Amino acid sequence: MKLLKKLAFAGVCFAWFAGNAHALEWYLGLDGFNWRFDDENLPDKIEGASARARLGFVVSQNMVVETQFAAPSKESGSGGSVDFQNLYNFMVQGVYPTGKANLYGIIGLSSVRSSREFAGYTFSGRENGFSYGLGANYRFSKHLAVNGDYTQYLDKSNMELGAFSLGLTYYFFSKHHDR
Repeated sequence: MKLLKKLAFAGVCFAWFAGNAHALEWYLGLDGFNWRFDDENLPDKIEGASARARLGFVVSQNMVVETQFAAPSKESGSGGSVDFQNLYNFMVQGVYPTGKANLYGIIGLSSVRSSREFAGYTFSGRENGFSYGLGANYRFSKHLAVNGDYTQYLDKSNMELGAFSLGLTYYFFSKHHDR
């Protein structure tokens, strides 16, 4: 978690000093978050739904720095369950602008705290890992956009967590923004 905080701080500082007109643009997003969890300690994959909040900073038309938080969720499968206490992600988006729509690639770091139960055994802890994915957004106005993405939050030999999301984004502008 300390590493994520340091990376988030470094990303915000980098964006703040970028000196680009886009660097004055912040956004807040809220998404439906449909996840799929696969752990070698559980007999099957478990799927669930939650909400995800995103706070981002537009560094340039080709780069965005974003942090995410997914709300807690508990789901059961046949013979096992998973309880997510929290999921944090710090990422960078490489953006390909196509007018009102943007396509983007995602790379970042994730931290997932969960508790898994199977056959009377409980496995708890925090997993950190490299995250990646693809997404798109469509901007209806200068303040409002719809977005969707797939992100693989954990991709380890014994555990995987991936999620599809669909949501809305609200953009805030500085008074000096020239858009």
